[in-house]
Amino acid sequence: MRRLMAPLDHIAGFLLDMDGTLMLGARPLPGASELLAAIRRRGAPMLVLTNNSSDRGEAFHAKMVEAGLRVEL
Repeated sequence: MRRLMAPLDHIAGFLLDMDGTLMLGARPLPGASELLAAIRRRGAPMLVLTNNSSDRGEAFHAKMVEAGLRVEL
């Protein structure tokens, strides 16, 4: 299998955009789950951000979990 992700070893922490980077609408984008798993394995800090102010953080968290993306609140 071809490796699609660059090594993450040199990155101290991650700021990830939810909309269009991890998810598109209610669906996770290809590789999103694998990226999150790789970050967790490293034990690096991670924040998922959005510029969508239409709801509270808890609702966006629930949307990601429903889509199968494992993220902590």
